[in-house]
Amino acid sequence: MGTGAGTVVGIIVFIVLAYLGRIFLMISPMLALVVSTFIAGLVAKRAKKGAVAGFLTAFIPLFALGVLMIAGIGGIEASSVFGGLVAIVVFIAGLALIIASFIAGIVGAIIGAIGGFISSKL
Repeated sequence: MGTGAGTVVGIIVFIVLAYLGRIFLMISPMLALVVSTFIAGLVAKRAKKGAVAGFLTAFIPLFALGVLMIAGIGGIEASSVFGGLVAIVVFIAGLALIIASFIAGIVGAIIGAIGGFISSKL
């Protein structure tokens, strides 16, 4: 299908599996990430497009969460006496999540490429 369709399907699968992970505790977030990037690669139908779709499937949700954590610092700062300390901790956690999103994206690209390669041979 293509990179865009693979990415959209992969993100939807990631969200659904993450939601089901709250209900069924045997579905871990890492399992949801691996399965969603593999499915994104399968939908993309080529190894190169699968790698891009897998990267975007893993990268976009984690990067967005990191940006939202950093953007939410303003309300934390004014909320309590220890707001400044909490804001620093949340900022560091958001920054770490943004850095981790690149690493997860690379892993997702590898898994998506495998899925795309398998899909191209079927």
